[in-house]
Amino acid sequence: MPTPSSAQFALAVRYVNNMPAARHFYVDVLGLKPEREHAAFIQFDHFALASDAPLGDDRAAELCWLVADIDDAWQTLKDQARVRMPLRSLPFGRIFSIDDADGHPCYVMQWAEQRPSQPA
Repeated sequence: MPTPSSAQFALAVRYVNNMPAARHFYVDVLGLKPEREHAAFIQFDHFALASDAPLGDDRAAELCWLVADIDDAWQTLKDQARVRMPLRSLPFGRIFSIDDADGHPCYVMQWAEQRPSQPA
């Protein structure tokens, strides 16, 4: 059964208002190499841009932790911390959120085998 120590840092998501302008800045100006792309999402190494609706209440950066078995992680963690967002399925995978000790959301996720973003 997974524990928080078996989770790996997945990525931080930055929400943007203008994806073409953001892509230009991060790819052409900063020189980051996209790993996956979709009209509303660009993934780099441990960092992503998104222009769709955030998972949380605002557009602050979201920190996501990757686990191998989301169902086991959910069963293990749901009673150990305040659940902010219950386990749910989204096009990119399955995800839930629990609060850390300061009340910041920690997103725990497992990638879907087939995701809408494509390898770059």
